[in-house]
Amino acid sequence: MNKELAELECRSCGRYVGLVSRCPYCDAVTAVAVMQRRMKLLSLILVVAGVGFLYLMTFSRDVQTLEIGDIRPVMNYASARVAGRVVRRPYISRTDGNISYLSLLVDDGTGLLRVLARNDVAFEIVDGDNMPGKGDSINVSGRLSVNGDGAPKLQVLVAGQISKMVEEPK
Repeated sequence: MNKELAELECRSCGRYVGLVSRCPYCDAVTAVAVMQRRMKLLSLILVVAGVGFLYLMTFSRDVQTLEIGDIRPVMNYASARVAGRVVRRPYISRTDGNISYLSLLVDDGTGLLRVLARNDVAFEIVDGDNMPGKGDSINVSGRLSVNGDGAPKLQVLVAGQISKMVEEPK
């Protein structure tokens, strides 16, 4: 008898039972059930290890610094970091006395990028001592948004993602 058919027989009574987990004749656990349990356990271990690996990779990988001119529509929703100079006075939109968003226009020499922060994040930036002004050099990271017209925007998700760079004396 070949090996495949032997695996489909009950180990206790020797009758053919097919792919069931318990022998219908003697109620013994079959070889298929043992293998199924091992495969379930192995797949669970692999899933947990894979998710854990992805979680660790998100914290160990730095966000890539880009030049604004290199941003393309396929980079929509990507995380990015840009270093540049604020070219206009920051715009702060207020609704009912609360800050609804902060908008900066940044130039790094290769193009212009609109940087946006909304609600609580905008409030933290404006209220903190890290608020950039016109002419300040900043380093900002966040989520890219590229519209159909190709105008890139960078959404700041946490107030700590925007920082003024210290100018070196000339």
